Amino acid sequence: MNPQDIIDEIKQYEKRLIDFRRRVHREPEVGFDTSLTLAKIAEFLKENGIEGLDTASSSGSGFLLIRGSKPGKTIALRADIDALNITEQSGCLWASENGKAHSCGHDGHQTWLLAAILYLSRHRDFAGNILCIFQAAEESVNGAGSVVQSGVFKKYDVKEIYGAHNEPLLDLG
Repeated sequence: MNPQDIIDEIKQYEKRLIDFRRRVHREPEVGFDTSLTLAKIAEFLKENGIEGLDTASSSGSGFLLIRGSKPGKTIALRADIDALNITEQSGCLWASENGKAHSCGHDGHQTWLLAAILYLSRHRDFAGNILCIFQAAEESVNGAGSVVQSGVFKKYDVKEIYGAHNEPLLDLG
C-alpha cells in the first residue's frame, strides 16, 4: 500500500477524529489526573470496534497492544495526553472550559495516535507488535518515568519507541 492509500483511508475517519479532538480539547486534564481523557479515548476506540485499552497502571497512562500477523519485535508509539494550567482565550467553539488548556497540542497528539490505531488495527500484515502509549503528565517531571516504572516496556519487550510533536509553523502535509 502506498502512502496516499493510507492517507485516503484515514481521511474516512476524519470527522470522527476531529470530533474527538474537540471533545478532549474542551475538557483538558493536567498531570496524572487524566482519567476522563482516558475514558474518552477508550470510548472512541470502542465506538470504532477496538477494545483492550489498559488503564490499570498507576502511571495514569493508557496502553494498547496491536499484534501484527507475523513475528517480530515490539515498538511503541507514544502520545502525550495532559494539558497545562492555562486559561484559553482562543474564542473557538471548542475552547477549553475549565482554566486548563491543550496549549502544546496534546489533544492533537492523542488524535494522531488514534488515527494510527484505526489504520493499524485494520491492517495487521506487519511483523511484530505495536504498543500504543497515551502518556499522562508529560508536562511534569515524572510522566515518562511513571510509564517506565509501570513495567510495560519489559512486559512487552519494547525495542524502540517513537513519538511526534506538532509544529504549527510548518506547511500542511
